[in-house]
Amino acid sequence: MLPDAGYIRYCCTLCALILSVWACQSGSSDTSKGESTFPYRFDAPDTTIVLPPSLREISGLSLSSDGHHLLAVNDEEGIVFFINLENGAIDSTLEFARHGDYEGIEAVGEYIYVVKSNGKLYRISPDGKTETIETSLHGGNNVEGLCYDALHGRLLLACKGEAGEGARFKGKKAVYAYDLHNDQFLESPVYLLNRDTIAAQKRLPGGLVQR
Repeated sequence: MLPDAGYIRYCCTLCALILSVWACQSGSSDTSKGESTFPYRFDAPDTTIVLPPSLREISGLSLSSDGHHLLAVNDEEGIVFFINLENGAIDSTLEFARHGDYEGIEAVGEYIYVVKSNGKLYRISPDGKTETIETSLHGGNNVEGLCYDALHGRLLLACKGEAGEGARFKGKKAVYAYDLHNDQFLESPVYLLNRDTIAAQKRLPGGLVQR
């Protein structure tokens, strides 16, 4: 039996490291002085699932809104994989776009969102139709993670590459947001993290989650 849905939503043992956005609690947009505690151990998972070769390199993982499946996307294929929570089998797949560098997936209500490394978002409706959402991010920003900020009704996009243009972005990593209430991308980052703080971690970030 796999862990319950609440545990999976906030802890993905398949990621190399989950980047915790601790400033959500403090209201600060600069985490240069913050410290984060991480309660999960990646070297001692509660459950191990052997996945097929098509999911050898998962770049995004989320819990489905009904709590019955894990949603996964890999680095190259524009396909959502629905993984059975009971046995780890792929129950179904959904093709939403052509091949590309997909880096994150998140279920919000009846919709599924996927982000590409260039910042482009894909909104997949229950009938399988896909809407493409353009943002002002680009390949140089190299988006690496996506998560849902339920408190503010927005998607968070974590950038592995350039944080932005200007002196204030020097030595920083940025997290941008897409407001789901207004269907609007916020041009200024909602969080800025010091590169030195991230570099001090024993594992490099491979995803994003809010807790």
